[in-house]
Amino acid sequence: MLGRISDKKDRPTLRNTIEDNLRKVYQEMLEEEVPDRFKQLLAELKKAQGTAAEIGPETAAGGGDSAVDGAADGGKGGK
Repeated sequence: MLGRISDKKDRPTLRNTIEDNLRKVYQEMLEEEVPDRFKQLLAELKKAQGTAAEIGPETAAGGGDSAVDGAADGGKGGK
């Protein structure tokens, strides 16, 4: 471990070293390629959101009459 910093003169040096290392790690992460699986999941989410927008918020949220609602209650339309 680093131990205690007894001299206040060493603190700015240590702080600068930590800042430099954090910047370096962060920059490396920004430059990493997004995994293919993550790209696929994002594409599926975008497609699902587009489908939900096309059919309307009531149906997408489970509201409104649909063929599934009618099948569940024997074709009576939920009424």
